[in-house]
Amino acid sequence: MDLYQMTIKMPALAAPAVENLLMEADFDGLQWQDDYATKQVAVTVYAKTKQTLQTKSTILQPQIDRLLEFGINPHPFKIEIKPVNGKWKTNWEASYQAERITRFLTIAPTWSDYEPMPNSDERVIRLDPGMSFGTGTHPTTKLALQALETVLRGQETVFDVGCGSGVLSIAARSLGALQIVAGDNDPIAVAATQRNFANNPVMKLNHQVKQQSLLTEQDQLADVIVANMLAEVLLLLIPQVNDHLTATGKFILAGIYVDQLAKVTTALNQQHLKIEQTLTRGKWYALIASKEQR
Repeated sequence: MDLYQMTIKMPALAAPAVENLLMEADFDGLQWQDDYATKQVAVTVYAKTKQTLQTKSTILQPQIDRLLEFGINPHPFKIEIKPVNGKWKTNWEASYQAERITRFLTIAPTWSDYEPMPNSDERVIRLDPGMSFGTGTHPTTKLALQALETVLRGQETVFDVGCGSGVLSIAARSLGALQIVAGDNDPIAVAATQRNFANNPVMKLNHQVKQQSLLTEQDQLADVIVANMLAEVLLLLIPQVNDHLTATGKFILAGIYVDQLAKVTTALNQQHLKIEQTLTRGKWYALIASKEQR
C-alpha cells in the first residue's frame, strides 16, 4: 500500500497549538519527535495520497502563521511531504519505546519485551497504535491518565467516550475499575480498541466496546466518565453527562487547548457540573468535575 507522510517542524513552544490544528484537520494519529538540543519538535501525520496532504498543507500554512495573533510564534516552521519508506513500520516500531506516564502507569508497545521490576506497583499497558492513533504519550492522553489515577479507588463502572485506541479503558481497569464501557463513532477506533483489549490480559472480563455517538445509546450510570477529545466535541458531550453519571461520580475531560478553556468551563457551569481539579501540561488542560450537590 502506498503511503505518504507530512512532517511539520517547528519550535517546541508552538507544537501543542499546531497539533490542535492537525487534530481539527481530522488527523487522528500524530507522531511526535523532540529535539531537545535545538528545542524543535517534528509532528508527522500520514495519508494514503499525496494530494490529500498537499490540500491540507495549503489550508494549514496560513492557520499556523495566524498563531502569532495569539502570542504563539511558530517560526521558523517547515512542512515536508514525502512518500513513506517501505520500511516505515520497522522504523516506527524501533522508535516507539516504553514510557512511564504516571506514578503507576507505563505504556509499552505490544512488540516490546519491557517488563516491570519484580514487586513493583507499576502497571503496563500494551498498545499497538498502528498508523491511525497516537502512542498514548500525547500531552492530552497523559493528562487523562493522570486524572484517572487521581479519581479511581476500585470497583467503579467507567465510560470511555471517544475511546480511540482504548488506552484510557485499559488504564482504568489496571487501576481497579470493575466494568468498562468503551465507545467511539469511528469503526476503525472500535476495531483498534478491541485489538488492544486483546493484547492486555487485564481486559479479559467485564467490558463492552460499542460504535456509538457520545452517550446517546447508554442506558446505565457510570461512576466515572472520561473523554479525551477536542473541545468542540466535549461541548456536545457535556449536556449528556448528568443523565449518565452517578450522584457522586466524576467526569474527566481532556483535550482542551487553552483558547477553549473558558467555553468548556462555562458549559460545565451551565450544566451544574463543578470543577474539582484542573490539570495542565503546557497549554493543554484536563478537568475533573462532579455534580453540584443541590
